[in-house]
Amino acid sequence: MVRFPQVVESAIIRVVRFSEQYKNIRSRLIKLSDHFSRFQKTDPRYRDAYTAYNFPVNLMKMMLLIKRLPLLHPEPFQKETIRVLDIGCGEGAGMFGLYFGVKDRKFNFTGIDSSKEALKRNGQFFRIFKQDNPDLRVSYSKKRLTLESLKRHKKRYNFVLFINTLAEIISPKRIGLEFVKSVLSLTAENGLVIIIEPALKSNTRRLMQLRESMVKNRLAHIVLPCRHHNSCPLLKIEREWCHFVIPWRPPEFIISINQGLNREIDRLKFSYLVISRSPSRYFGYTVISQLLKEKGRKKFFICTEKGRVEVFRLNRDTTSQNNEFDTINSGDLIEIDNFNLKRANLWRIEKETSVKVLQRF
Repeated sequence: MVRFPQVVESAIIRVVRFSEQYKNIRSRLIKLSDHFSRFQKTDPRYRDAYTAYNFPVNLMKMMLLIKRLPLLHPEPFQKETIRVLDIGCGEGAGMFGLYFGVKDRKFNFTGIDSSKEALKRNGQFFRIFKQDNPDLRVSYSKKRLTLESLKRHKKRYNFVLFINTLAEIISPKRIGLEFVKSVLSLTAENGLVIIIEPALKSNTRRLMQLRESMVKNRLAHIVLPCRHHNSCPLLKIEREWCHFVIPWRPPEFIISINQGLNREIDRLKFSYLVISRSPSRYFGYTVISQLLKEKGRKKFFICTEKGRVEVFRLNRDTTSQNNEFDTINSGDLIEIDNFNLKRANLWRIEKETSVKVLQRF
């Protein structure tokens, strides 16, 4: 289980001054959640509550996701200086999550946000992190986020980030293809666009619809979470949405804040989409469920080019070749060889079947 970076934990404690306001943060988190549910921007009064809870959670999501990409799409990571545009950057969960997930590289970050307070907090973190890395570069632009402003942006980047910001620049309806074209035009050759959204059904299915439109119109290559370019099998099932639940160990200050709130803080829940103008390395399957235990057997679901597939193994068929089956979690990238094809959407793991986890979240 990946731990939260100690240097970030120390920076948050330094910026928020927890000893003075644990009680206030708890009460303001409740009001902050109400603002999010109505697609309202963060009230400056709740800035510390956001920094104490939402910022580390979102940073960790980005950090875990970025660690997956060098295996699948290595080119942007090979640049001497990695240029990153964080749209709706807020306090910097996206850019700093990328930074701590990759490290040992030179970075040039550009953050765009309409909130003066958010950019000020972002700058506080930047100055703290720069003490350990003088080569860290961040520039800021305070502007209102619109599709038109994206079209006017001229520079090109290795990574373009949208971390919980789509609702701010696009109405809560279907995302148009003009948005995709504008965003892709901001990427350099082999660049990546990374979108992370809350795991809410409405947000996620909107992201799934965006992916479907891109595939049908051949506008972009899908890097993750899908390992194919066919239609999304879950989009056809109204009750389903493609989101991921990843266990993590939250910092002690989040555990303290949660006393009395009783939120499920040991799971990161989110949906995401990574796209590029250039193709990636395609292999393996993405696990789109938790490992489910039933009487005498276990199962999980994967996404394939032919649809959603249930993969199961009877307990009596456990061997050294397939015992990694027992460690599989939502979001893992896996490889399966020599399975028993019961039906197109039902694969049985036999004793001689090989199951390998290529990459964990």
